[in-house]
Amino acid sequence: MNQVRLLLDPSFSSKTRKKAFKALCKNLDLNELGDRFVPKTATLAIAAGIAPPPKMSWKDRFALAANSPMRGPSELISMVNRDECYLWVFPPTDHHATAPVTHDRFFGEKTHPSAEMGMGFSIIDSGWTRPKYPLSRQTQETFIQYSLSAPMWSWRAQSDTWRLGNILRSRILDGAPWHNEPLSDVLPSGLKSLPRIYGCETCRTLFIENHSDYPDVPTQCQCGEASSTGDQNESSALNS
Repeated sequence: MNQVRLLLDPSFSSKTRKKAFKALCKNLDLNELGDRFVPKTATLAIAAGIAPPPKMSWKDRFALAANSPMRGPSELISMVNRDECYLWVFPPTDHHATAPVTHDRFFGEKTHPSAEMGMGFSIIDSGWTRPKYPLSRQTQETFIQYSLSAPMWSWRAQSDTWRLGNILRSRILDGAPWHNEPLSDVLPSGLKSLPRIYGCETCRTLFIENHSDYPDVPTQCQCGEASSTGDQNESSALNS
């Protein structure tokens, strides 16, 4: 079972979630040689009370994912404003490019335990065209490269607070001659089945276009001024 999805997906009831994690903790406990419970995943550490749960609402996840460094703009906000990007929630876990979304590790053997966990989503751009054979003058064949960004939670026992640990980058090469990875294999309905995602430079928050399949995800920024950014961007694109 995908433990990160079990923790984050609201389609699982609280009762189902608790029952499943209790069973997983029990199985792990039985496999321990000593009397010390040492989970290998962040989700089990949370379930066992070893680590606190992070703030898991979409508003909190977006705010942390868009957390800006001390200097310079937020990476994700700059990206979604520069390129056409989409929110991809719980993509397949068996593909190298989408696996980071459900990354789940706990390091309890250390003096100061730590954990890292994917936030359950990735941001994928609309892709850009690359030549299949850049050194050849005989063919104009191309393929599409999609870039993905998956923000990660990071926790350390010293601070006991979940922070933005990293943003893992990956790519899907659709049609590449050396390693073809059709996007349709992992996203049969295509990019347009996903909600477009935007960012506000003022309050540094992420939000998506209105989409019936994602009722809990913010559709405007915290300052409210950028709630129509998507329409403005679309209008600018049409007029350019």
